[in-house]
Formats: sequence, C-alpha cells, structure tokens
Amino acid sequence: MRIQFLGFLLLSLSGLMPAPAQAPTQALAKAAETAVKGPALEPGEGFAVAEVNGGVQVFGEGRKQGPMGSLAKLIWMEFEGRDWGAQALLFKCTGKVKDHPCGLPKGHGRVDLPKALQLDCDNAFLAWLQMSAAMWRDVYGDGPGRTRLVEAFGPFLGKRLPAGNDLQPLDGAWIGQGELLQTSPEAFARWLVDPAQENLLDHAKRNLNGFFSDSSWWFQVGTAPILGEVGSARSWVVGSDGRRVFVLSLPPGKNRTEGLARMKAILGLPAK
Repeated sequence: MRIQFLGFLLLSLSGLMPAPAQAPTQALAKAAETAVKGPALEPGEGFAVAEVNGGVQVFGEGRKQGPMGSLAKLIWMEFEGRDWGAQALLFKCTGKVKDHPCGLPKGHGRVDLPKALQLDCDNAFLAWLQMSAAMWRDVYGDGPGRTRLVEAFGPFLGKRLPAGNDLQPLDGAWIGQGELLQTSPEAFARWLVDPAQENLLDHAKRNLNGFFSDSSWWFQVGTAPILGEVGSARSWVVGSDGRRVFVLSLPPGKNRTEGLARMKAILGLPAK
C-alpha cells in the first residue's frame, strides 16, 4: 500500500514540475532555423545562407559585390593553412610592417596561426603569404607560381589581376586591402560550402568557436574597404552552426563588434 501511495504521489508531483529546459544546442539551432526563413535585415545589409553540400538562399543586398577585405584570410587558410600550421609559424605583430599598418595600431603581440586568424592580424598573414610566394618562385618558377595563386583566388579576382606571367610581389591587396579581391555574401557562402573547402570548415570549427557552449558554432568578423571612399570601411561576418554557413555584409559605419552583434540578432541568437 505504501509503495502504491508513493507512486501516486510522485506521479501527481510530476505534473506540477516544469518541463526540462531545452538543451542549449537545440535552442540555438531552433532559433537560427526560424530566423533564416525570413531574416530581419536593416537597409544596406546583405545576407546569404548556404547548406553544406546544398543550395544558397539570398536576402537583402546579398548579391551585391564589393571588396572582400579580411575574408581573404579564410582563402589563405584553405590554400596554405595546412603547411603553415605544420611549420608552427609565429609572428610578432607590433602594429606596422614597413608601409602596412595592422588593424590594431598597437599590435597583436606574438601570434600563431589560430590566434592570427582569431584576431584578424593583417601583418602576420602578410608575412606568411610573402614567405609562401618566395618559396613558390624558388620551387616552381614565376609562371607556375602565378598560376597557383590564380587557381586559389580565381573566383574573387574577376579581370582585375594585371596581365602577365610573372609572380609579382604580394602586398596588402592579397589580404583584402584594396579592390583586387571582391565577392558578395551569396558568392562567398557558395564557395564555403563547396566540398573542396571541407578542411577549411573543420579548421574554423576548431579555432573560431567559443561563442556558445555548443562548439559547432563559429564566427569570423572582418572589415573591407569601400569602393571610391578612401579611408572608409564596412564589416563582414561569416559563421556556421556546423550544418549551414551564414555570410553577412554590413553598410558603412558598422564596426567589428557591431557586425557580430547584428549577425547574432539576425539569427535569433543570444548576445553572449
């Protein structure tokens, strides 16, 4: 009788207990799933969502092309990241190398490859890509070295690369400082989910997460110059939940912090 009574009591109390909270992973996924069906964009924003090995949805000014800026670092990660990582490269960023200022005037200090990507360190990437270019020239020669570069960046070069067969010295244009490399949210999202970029997505998941308890989420924020407006810049934000990638371009006046906040707001994610 006592056992039956206890069972009845527990059953009764269970009806009064709140349902277990939704796991953070499920809650984030559900919020993003709802948001991308009809993202609430502000004027001047472009947004694209791409399923891994699937299609691309485009919203707002998501087809508008412009300088890709810091997104170029993700292409270098796909192109040379494995070799650079194997060499355990280090760089001491003091804020400026010759005529190339970094994004942080005081410098980022000593950085390895993952940290340089996380902090968007222009000068570390510039030093490493110039090192790679010198190696290509020695090993392959000018012509094949140039071909190698064009194959990696072809989708973002258009017809802006000067004609010739020589491998010219690589400068800030190859890390997005200038008009050479251009893309749109749609084009970059489509490039990211191409199976050829699978290693890049894995690297980003390992080194650009930490925003939520769900480690499958990652974001990369960067800036890009604005065509025809010297000294002006806009922000780009790229992210993924492990199943989809999201690319957001923002209008002038939004800095990196504001750009990340907008991406989270569009996806219905918590600010922190």
